[in-house]
Amino acid sequence: MDRATGETQYPRQLALEVFTKFVTVGTQQIAIACTQEQVTDLNKQWGINVMQMLENAAVNELSMTINKQILSRLFSLGWKNHLNALYSEGINLNLNVGGAATVTKGFAIYDETGVHEGADAPTMPIPAMVNYGGFENRATILNRIATQVITAGNVINQRGRRGPANFVVCNAYVATALQTNANYSFAPIANTFSQNNGSLYPLGTVAGMTVYVDPNMKAGDNRVLVGRKGDKDEPGVHFCPYLMAEKISTIAEATMSPKMVVKSRYTLVDVGWYPETQYLTFWVESPDAIFV
Repeated sequence: MDRATGETQYPRQLALEVFTKFVTVGTQQIAIACTQEQVTDLNKQWGINVMQMLENAAVNELSMTINKQILSRLFSLGWKNHLNALYSEGINLNLNVGGAATVTKGFAIYDETGVHEGADAPTMPIPAMVNYGGFENRATILNRIATQVITAGNVINQRGRRGPANFVVCNAYVATALQTNANYSFAPIANTFSQNNGSLYPLGTVAGMTVYVDPNMKAGDNRVLVGRKGDKDEPGVHFCPYLMAEKISTIAEATMSPKMVVKSRYTLVDVGWYPETQYLTFWVESPDAIFV
């Protein structure tokens, strides 16, 4: 508007609204038991504190279970965001690195109407592989995965409007493909991947995004999750613990053997407007086992 109009117009006003979201806390618990003989023998012969060792093992298993649930939620939200991006803008980041035909893939999502999985899971097409000429080789094909990761990070920046993605989660096969092309010079992509054996969690970074390997993902599960972990006041999935890890010790009356229960009470909450826009899940189709 010009100056005269601006002097006579009221500005558009934003108002603050506060919403309350009620959530239900769930429980995860692991029970451990051992005999008096095990406690005595391991302590006397090797100086091992059995109860402390078992507690550490229980806390580790509890942490792995929590991580698995969090990643399951993030993968689901990422697939939902990918579907919405396809329907609204025609964005399809699914990648085919060896197939000559278009296939479809579906994964579970959930919304206000419930969980959609199995036959009810929404599907997306995985376009046929595009061949750019005779200079193509295994390295150039695998380099497309890193390109799709960067594209997904930019889509999150565009649709989420909070910033670019900062983490990636994939299985060991996709991680190996990224490691193989570490510091690829023909078409360079900034990364800090290490090619030393055993570097799995985290693997390194690509375009500023830290790549993690999920040990629970199967070799053929080529989903790739690209996401953004923001501040506590930004949209996304928030882990809300009520009891992080509480230990309860008892002794069996019949055998006097020590028992222990380690439990955690928490919930995962989707907070903010359109929290799914902070994550994107795409599929890497590899019918000819190009990873091996």
